[in-house]
Amino acid sequence: MISARMTERGTLLFVPRVELKQLMASDTQLGELLLRTFILRRVELLAKGHADGVLVGSRNSVGTLRIREFLTRNGYPYSFLDLERDKEVQSAMDAFDLTLEDIPVLILHGKDVLRNPSDAEIAACLGLNASVNHERGRQRSDPNNCQSSRVDATKET
Repeated sequence: MISARMTERGTLLFVPRVELKQLMASDTQLGELLLRTFILRRVELLAKGHADGVLVGSRNSVGTLRIREFLTRNGYPYSFLDLERDKEVQSAMDAFDLTLEDIPVLILHGKDVLRNPSDAEIAACLGLNASVNHERGRQRSDPNNCQSSRVDATKET
């Protein structure tokens, strides 16, 4: 999902992903400009704390450390709620029906809840595939194959 804001009247042009990639490959100046824009946008989102994932766990947990390293290595923006330090942990655990046995938990898109997930499960939910096909480059999996529980975080408790 993408949102946009215009400061004056204009036209919004939708370019499918495949065609955008082709355009970026054929016009190197435009490709460099767009890539730089994407990188700066990501840096800005991270700097302002806008993350699409929330990791709930303990900084002393091997599982939590593994997930943090996986997300960082793959450049995926996330925020971290530490069981021992953050006051917001209990409200997040209540909202998503989490118990201490579920920890570490990765909440994606505000609704997909992964309880103590493996790297492969996280990759599937993020649309990543750890394997590389050397003829076609890195492959992406279908994020709709995410094996998570979906939670309505807006429910009243």
